[in-house]
Amino acid sequence: MAVFNLTPANNIQDVINNDANPGDTINLARGTYNQTIMVNGLDRIRIVGAGIGKTILEGNETLGIGVQIQNSTKVTLENVTIQNYTDNGVVIQSNENILHNVKVINTVFGNGIFIDQGAVRNMIMECESSFNKGENSGIGNGLIVRGDQNYIVKSKFIGNADDGLEFAGQNNIALQNFSSRNNDDGFVTIVDSLFFSTSNLFICNCSVRNEDEGIDSRGENNLLLFNKLNNNEDDGIVSNFGGSLIWGNEVKCNNENGIILFSSENRIIRNIIDCTENGNGINIGFNFNNIVDNNLVKNNALPGIFLGSDVMNNAIRNNVLQNNDPDIEVGQPEDPSNIFSDNKCNTSVPPGVCDRKAVLHVPGDFKTIQAAVDAATQGTTIQIGEGKFNESILIESDMGDNRNRIKIIGAGRNKTIIDGTNLVNATGIDIDNNANFVTIENLTVQNFDNHGVRINTRHNILHCINAFENKEHGILIESPALEGNEQNMIINCESSWNFFDGIHINSRHNYVVCCKLQQNGSNGLSGEGDLNLILQNFINKNVRDGVEAGIPANQGWFYISNIGLNNGEGGFDLSSNNNLLLWNKISDSGDEGFEVNDNNLVWGNVLCNNGTVGINANGGNRIIKNMIKNNNEQGIDISDQNGDISMNIIDNNIVNNNPQAGILLDNSDNNAVRSNCLFNNNPDIQDDGSENVIDENNCQTSNQAGVCNN
Repeated sequence: MAVFNLTPANNIQDVINNDANPGDTINLARGTYNQTIMVNGLDRIRIVGAGIGKTILEGNETLGIGVQIQNSTKVTLENVTIQNYTDNGVVIQSNENILHNVKVINTVFGNGIFIDQGAVRNMIMECESSFNKGENSGIGNGLIVRGDQNYIVKSKFIGNADDGLEFAGQNNIALQNFSSRNNDDGFVTIVDSLFFSTSNLFICNCSVRNEDEGIDSRGENNLLLFNKLNNNEDDGIVSNFGGSLIWGNEVKCNNENGIILFSSENRIIRNIIDCTENGNGINIGFNFNNIVDNNLVKNNALPGIFLGSDVMNNAIRNNVLQNNDPDIEVGQPEDPSNIFSDNKCNTSVPPGVCDRKAVLHVPGDFKTIQAAVDAATQGTTIQIGEGKFNESILIESDMGDNRNRIKIIGAGRNKTIIDGTNLVNATGIDIDNNANFVTIENLTVQNFDNHGVRINTRHNILHCINAFENKEHGILIESPALEGNEQNMIINCESSWNFFDGIHINSRHNYVVCCKLQQNGSNGLSGEGDLNLILQNFINKNVRDGVEAGIPANQGWFYISNIGLNNGEGGFDLSSNNNLLLWNKISDSGDEGFEVNDNNLVWGNVLCNNGTVGINANGGNRIIKNMIKNNNEQGIDISDQNGDISMNIIDNNIVNNNPQAGILLDNSDNNAVRSNCLFNNNPDIQDDGSENVIDENNCQTSNQAGVCNN
């Protein structure tokens, strides 16, 4: 183990090539370094500057790549500026590396940051990549990501010659980034002869004043959630290949269209589209099977919602349109398969579109909900009044896709109640047999022998649903093959007091957002499958784990900003691998706060007052910048009697007031434990393994001499 403290007079590459070993730290003092860096075959090394604008890697417009990482994993680069290189500022060609607090500016012919094809699970956190000048088409981006499942978080992309951020891979996430004044798109996903980008997540980003689109979604099956896309010179959002869910975005004052679709099977839900200067609020071109529901569309220079004459099977429902010219325009001849229903608007071409309804009422038109479902066709809305309905509901397409895109709306939670009392072996609402794109909202499902809601199809929405006191799971999303059935959205729901799990997922690419999962007889949320998003949920007082998910073969869930309190066993018990656990708060669990398997990134979480360990981890994890305190046993426990748990990095955590070891390495080898702040643990660091790197920790006590920097 070693720490190298360098100045601009030292050659960084010589130290890397000749002196450094895996896990070592290279500190770069304030100053300008006219050098390039190549990290090749050296895992877990850490290069740390004195801060942006203080430690500067300078290319002088003559040196090629600023920093290149290849054949090395878990490399960390932080607190530096990289500027004026002729090629890319940073190139990452390997897995699980971290750029934190890095600023890349003024590359002459390349991109700011380039993550190559095959590079996965890299974290770009709180970085900036701006004013990169590439002279050829496709060059001069702030950041290009060609790999899969990378994490781009709280970063800035400003004034680049091409796009701010470009995804050419799959299953990447862009979260809370800012992209502005780029000469092309703020954010873009790529489809060309080499790359087909799909299933990327754009969440809570801001894209303003770019020369082209705010987000250009050229790939398919992307999620665009809670973004702000304002004052861009072309469109706010473009969807080119379809299957995307565009929910809750603010799209204002863009020069052309607010949202334009050149593709099919998109869902445009609950967005605000305001003040496009020369275009439509929502423009649906030659395509089909889109849903446009519950949007606020106002003050647009051209039609608020425009449908071309060749579009088919679209559902336009429950939108509020104000002061557009006109509010809705439908190209002629109009295809009769398009459904307009319950839109609040004043003007349309042709006249009368604002008055159209495709609504079945229960009670009223039908005595039972099932009778209304059986009578429904594509895009129909079923409106259920207040009351208790003692029936189970099966939604299926018995002839082709004739029940696709139906929408069931209750009068409100606890006002419309679907009750299973005395119904034997029934599920409350069962979506099955090719009924896709179904929306259910504003009702309660309770007291069923089986599940409250079961989903066995794709692209469905549960919004503002209560699932209470059902004898199996409150909500079940399943697929026997653990594939397909993607992009079901469960949002603003509550699933509580069910006999088994609040929500159980056996499927891929689903989203659970802003839900409450409380006092269930098993877990708050559990399941198998890959790449599900669990975002901003409140998980409380479940008998077993707050979240229990996965088998080792499953991977890649995104757990972000959830709160887990008072769960009877673990907070999160994850047997799956390759997950992101970001900014969660776990407290007062009966057992561990987190129990994680292999190759997870655990960043910025708070774990306190848990019954045993704050974090219990296996191998290959990155445990970074967490607050771990007041747990009843260890803070962080990396231990295994078989001796095959290794290769973790544990950096920059605050670990205090745990009655046993703050960090325990028990029969665990080749870990890097660096720059943690530990106090009032017993001891702060206990190293019972071998070949562990333990450097620059601020602590008081350890079982080995020389470990702590007091």
